[in-house]
This record gives sequence, structure tokens and C-alpha cells, in this order.
Amino acid sequence: MTILRVVFIQPPNKDVFMCTPLLGVGYLMGYLKNKGVECEYIDGVKTRQSIKEIVEVCRNKTPDLIAVTIMTVFYNNAKKLINALSQLNIPIVIGGAHVSALPVKTLKDLKGDYAIYGEGEKTLYKLVEHLKNKKNDIRKIEGMVYKDNRGNVIKNPPMSLIENLDELPLPAWDLMDPRTYPFAPHGSIAKEYPVAPILTSRGCPFSCDFCSVNVIWRNKYRMRSIENVVDEIEFLVKKYGVKEIHFEDDNLTLTKGRGVKLCKEITRRKLRFIWSCPNGVRIDSLDEETLRFMKRSGCYSLTFGIESGNQEILNNVNKRLNLKVVKRVVDMTKKSGIETRAFFIIGLPGSTYEKDMKSIGWMIKKRIFGHFSYYVPFDKEMQYDKNFFGKGAVPLSDEYPKEQQKKIYDLAKSFNSSVKVSLLKRILDRIRLVWLFDKKNIHKHLIEGIKLVISR
Repeated sequence: MTILRVVFIQPPNKDVFMCTPLLGVGYLMGYLKNKGVECEYIDGVKTRQSIKEIVEVCRNKTPDLIAVTIMTVFYNNAKKLINALSQLNIPIVIGGAHVSALPVKTLKDLKGDYAIYGEGEKTLYKLVEHLKNKKNDIRKIEGMVYKDNRGNVIKNPPMSLIENLDELPLPAWDLMDPRTYPFAPHGSIAKEYPVAPILTSRGCPFSCDFCSVNVIWRNKYRMRSIENVVDEIEFLVKKYGVKEIHFEDDNLTLTKGRGVKLCKEITRRKLRFIWSCPNGVRIDSLDEETLRFMKRSGCYSLTFGIESGNQEILNNVNKRLNLKVVKRVVDMTKKSGIETRAFFIIGLPGSTYEKDMKSIGWMIKKRIFGHFSYYVPFDKEMQYDKNFFGKGAVPLSDEYPKEQQKKIYDLAKSFNSSVKVSLLKRILDRIRLVWLFDKKNIHKHLIEGIKLVISR
């Protein structure tokens, strides 16, 4: 069998209102195309196609391999899609964040033929070669999970990580043109259109207990060169007319001086676009010089992973973050003229209703935007409750009563721009919380609110 075409699919999900090019899939397609493999992409979130419609498209395209990416919140839809696709008798490989966390368990539960966990470029190409001419023994392809002749699920050792990221081809932007996506970017935070996400690095050297990033990157932090990164930005600006860039790194500014070099190169090339970091920036990696160059090069918003306004809780989850430093950097960022946002987690180990409410108070007193989410406990085997899938945001932590966690989440939604909340509720909840935590500065909150509305 000669492999000529691979169809990549993101399962449809009508409940998701964020719609942006998937960089992981983009890199996989770019890698295969560079090896001479024809690729096509069906983004079910963007196209709003039904599962039946996607299956018909695949039937008509007659691909040699179907690749389905799976995130946890898409699991139910992915399972339905794969069940339907399996009727086509075309090999199916699954991958993505959820599969990397639970490769064996996921493949056992689904009708796919193969699963890839971790960094996928090299493993996927070896699978393509295996299907094409049996060049690679499936039992020896690293990063691969497969079913043997008896139906047993076998997990091979992990694939080695790519050391030099500059050697990777760019994501297949021709298959996920930013101009074809709706104005629904990561976090619903954007000022210009088209918007394109970009990664300047992979991985994180930290080991926060609540974070799953190292399931894929294994605590290995690797960076693209500044020239390579800005080459891609220039390509996006000139080829696709991109006017806003979203840096999706876990640690854009981790290495001292790298952020400044990036900003200087952007400025030197006179590229006209604005940018933000909706995925978060390690807050204690910033200083006044870096913030100054960020602002000058077009940065208008930074999101920080603060997680809690309580130092004891941060220590409990191995965050390795000092709240005194956080307060200082938040003040610096606001002073530089950059919008300041933060992630917080409800129900972390050691938390109580009172402590999590104080996180809201901390956010309000600092007058920053906050995104609150629930803590989802997992053990070393990354066990999960299937009933969680498809239900949306529900508390799973047992640190304190779930009804109290829901109450905090409901209040905090009014400060989160990426959650659908009526304007009236936003106004009333904000007034209530500002009065509760920072009523002496209510006039400052009012002024900043007016400025924000005008800037939008």
C-alpha cells in the first residue's frame, strides 16, 4: 500500500466558542508535508460539520490514514467520531494531550488502531512509513501504542525529543489559514484580526503538581532561535495579513534576556502587529527592562499563572512562586501600560472556601482580570472520571464542599472575558465584590472599567 494522503481531524464541539488554529496539528502536518506526504485538515470546531458530514468527507477523500486529535473536553465527541470513522475500514491513529496523558487506557476505550503519545512528529512519520512499505517494525516505533493480533494494547518506549526546534518545518499554515478562522481566539482576548498563535519554545522545567504539561514535554525546555521565530512571524504578517500574534509558550521569557532579544528583532524588522500571551508567562521571569521592550514591540496583554493568593497553597502544589514578587511584578506590568490577567485555581490542596475567596479579593485589590478554573485531581496514573467528560466545568476537588467551590466559580466568572456571562451579571457581581474587598478604591475600579470599554 502506498501512503499518499493523511486526513487530520479535530472533532466537532458546538459547546466550544474558542476557535483557533491548532499548533500541534499544524506542526504534524508541516512535518509530513516536508517528507512528501499529502495532508488535509478538517477542523470540526471551525467548520461546524456534524460527525456524519465529516465521515462522508473522509469517505470521498479516501485517505490512507486518518489522524484524530483529542483533548479531554472533546473526548465524548471524539469517541462518537472514531466509532463512525471505523466503518470506513481506514487506519485511524489518535493523539493529542488527552492521549499523551492516558495512551493505553484511551486506545483500549476507542476503536482506533494506533495511538501516539508525547512529541509526535517523528513517531507519526515512522508510522506512515510502516503503513506504506512496512519499513519500520511497529513494535520498535518509539512513542507508539498499538493493538497486536490478539487485541492486546502494547505501549512502546517514548520517542526521543527533538533537540533543535529550528530543524522543524513551520506549521502547515496553508491548511489552517488564520484568515479563515472566526474572531474567537484563545481566551477571547484579541484586538485585531486575523490572529495567529505561535510557539517559540517547547516544555517547562518546573513541576507544578496541578499541571499536565510535562506529560508531553517531560520537563525538557527547548527554544527556537529568535531569528527562526521572527521569520515565522514575518511570514504570517506578509503572507496572511496577520495583525495580532498570540505567543502560546508555557515559558516565553524563562531564559533571561531572551524576551528582550525577541522584542528587539521584531522592532528591527519594523513588523507591524500587536501581540499578547494568553497562555501565561512565568511572572518572576520579568523585569522592568523586559516589560519596556515588550510594550515597545507591540505587547498589550500578559497573563500570569498565579493560581492562588495564598502562599501556603502555592507551596503545597510546588509552584515555587513568591507572592511578594508577584505583587511587585503585577504593579510593574500595570505601570508599563500592559493589560494584566491571571489564572487562579479553585480547590487546590490545602484550600478552603475562605482562602479561595481571598484569591478573588487579591485579584480585585490588584485590579487585574482573572480566569478561575477548578482543580482536577489526578494520581500518577492520571486516572479520570468519565462522567466528567462533556459536562463542562464541575468541581472534582474534595478540599471543601463542592457547592462552595461552585459559588466561587460563579462569582469569578464575571471577571473572566472567555466565559459567557450577561453584561448585567458582570456589572452586579463586580460591584458586589469590589464593595466587599476594596470599597475604598471603588472609584479607581470605575475609572479603569471606563478606560477598558473605550479601548475596546
